[in-house]
Amino acid sequence: MVDRPYQLLRHAEDKLTASSTELDLIDAITTLKRVAFHRKTSLETIYKLRQIPVSDLPNDPLERLAVFHLIRPMILRTLIDIRNSIEHSDGRAPSVDRCKEIAELIWYFLRSTDPLVGVIRDLYLLRPMDSDEAEGYWIEVRTGPSDNWVIEVRGWLPDNFVNLACSEGWCLIEGSLTRAGEHLHPEDGKRPPKDAFIHGRVQGPRERLIQFYRQYFSQV
Repeated sequence: MVDRPYQLLRHAEDKLTASSTELDLIDAITTLKRVAFHRKTSLETIYKLRQIPVSDLPNDPLERLAVFHLIRPMILRTLIDIRNSIEHSDGRAPSVDRCKEIAELIWYFLRSTDPLVGVIRDLYLLRPMDSDEAEGYWIEVRTGPSDNWVIEVRGWLPDNFVNLACSEGWCLIEGSLTRAGEHLHPEDGKRPPKDAFIHGRVQGPRERLIQFYRQYFSQV
């Protein structure tokens, strides 16, 4: 799955020489579009992006990839515009130099998403920014296509990261909360008594769900 796009990319690059004909350039730009769409389709299939439980996701698969920061739409949209121009308007192919620029963009897209088609994760860890006060705090996040994109979290948070009221902008978690002062584990006696151990499922809001999913894809 990883090799095929690179084979196509090499074919396109082989067409881009100082002596390239118009047909060579059309072949190259058409192949580059195939490369990008091959990888787009792989990501959609592997990660079941349509099933991610976020409201109002775009119907356009390219825009869906962009929501989760998997791609910048300009890369693929440029290729679509060029291909449509060639096929439907008898347009001329881009210059050799422009085709080479597009090939580099596609190469970057492949390289940046190679880990995603190689390994599918279902767990990542969040920690606060480095500081003495942040030591000992963490959140384990479990999610992914095998879990139908349900986001389960567990871990320790300081008291000021917990709001028992349903407040706008906060991450809504349905589950359990235990204060360190109530916990019986010996190590927890070293914690401030109001530190909270949370375990539950993230329910929203939409912006927070998207943040968790973007973090998931950035961890691979």
